Amino acid sequence: MPEALLKADSQYAERFQPRAWSSRILFHHRTQGQGAEGVHIRGMAGGFKNCGYQVDIIGPPGIDPFAVSVKPETASANNGSHGSLLNRFWHMVSKNTPQVAFEIMELGYNVYAYKSLRKMLSLYKYDFLYERYALNNFASTFLAQRYGIPLVLEVNDATVIERSRPCALKEMARSIERKVFEKANLLITITHHFKQLILDQYRQIPEEKILVLPNAIDPQRFEIPPSKKLRKEYLGIQARYVIGCVGAFVYWHGLDFLLQSVHDLLEEMDIHVLLVGDGPVRKDLEKLINVLNIQNRVTITGFVDYQDVPRYIELFDIGLMAGSNMHGSPMKIFEYMALGVPPIAADYPPLREIIRDGEDGSLFPPNDTVSLRMKIRELLDDGKMRNRMGRRAKEKVMNQFTWLGNAEKLLQKLGKVKAPQKPSGNYQLIPVSKE
Repeated sequence: MPEALLKADSQYAERFQPRAWSSRILFHHRTQGQGAEGVHIRGMAGGFKNCGYQVDIIGPPGIDPFAVSVKPETASANNGSHGSLLNRFWHMVSKNTPQVAFEIMELGYNVYAYKSLRKMLSLYKYDFLYERYALNNFASTFLAQRYGIPLVLEVNDATVIERSRPCALKEMARSIERKVFEKANLLITITHHFKQLILDQYRQIPEEKILVLPNAIDPQRFEIPPSKKLRKEYLGIQARYVIGCVGAFVYWHGLDFLLQSVHDLLEEMDIHVLLVGDGPVRKDLEKLINVLNIQNRVTITGFVDYQDVPRYIELFDIGLMAGSNMHGSPMKIFEYMALGVPPIAADYPPLREIIRDGEDGSLFPPNDTVSLRMKIRELLDDGKMRNRMGRRAKEKVMNQFTWLGNAEKLLQKLGKVKAPQKPSGNYQLIPVSKE
């Protein structure tokens, strides 16, 4: 049966004997465990652990959110082979299956989820069931009622938002969503705007049933020892200043707008743009870089290991969020701030909830090239202001936006909070498969 391992850095530590946990949480997700969703799963599981809870995680077969690969579709089959082969399979299914067929498969997943969750519920007494909500999931709702335990749904996706993958069977998904939201004991959203969208669509849900917990960070992940620090020269960067961003290259992140806005500043102010990541619009960005003739002033790293991302951010003088949306809570903003890198971001309501303009970051009107250029120039010209803003940003995120803090707020809401336990070293709780 699943027990826990402790993971230090990227190596597995020894297996510990089962301990008698006084409290347990059953955590369910239906994701590939990579990218932002993997960060969120690891963060909340670690937060619960540090509050004194055993966390048992159930997800799709072969998916381990703690076994982070550089790129799911190119993960080595020799790396614990069964899991990585399945990971590649799920990535292929997600990318290539027609939408109607994909949504029917989502319904079918409930059979697997029901069997897996029921087995764990029959073995242990859980304080509550925590699920990263996914469209067309309802097995956990049924089982929580059957076993008489609270159900907490972490809602990062829903029919009420504009999705990158539009629903083909939207009325069916919305009907299921309405029922599971009504039956859940608590809903978690990442922004107040997202919360309001749910309240507007499902008016029978009381406002006090929805708790807003923005994304957060694990402070230990941003403690970079001198031996692991990167140097600009390692990446071939000679410029005095580095501005950049991390994450997926998708159209709503506004990377084309960023390059078009700053290209003529690059030589003028000795700036280099560092783009850490990869994604669907990379080829378009590379074409734009050639058109603007800024090849020697822009570096695209491609996908980098999750553990290495802070090392790249540390090179930034300014962290950028050139585009976003009305409901998201971008992980990269918290990561910039955790390293004392002042963020400049498009002025969307969720970002306004995190950044205080002129104090711990800077906001510009969305799609306003003149304003973005002015904000960048202002921060690069004034090193004292840039450093002061970075210090305030770090202080804010370390005090207000940690996964442990999010876990405590959730547990307080449920009336189950426990005194935090000090973690023993840089460890994270992870699930393992059956032996």
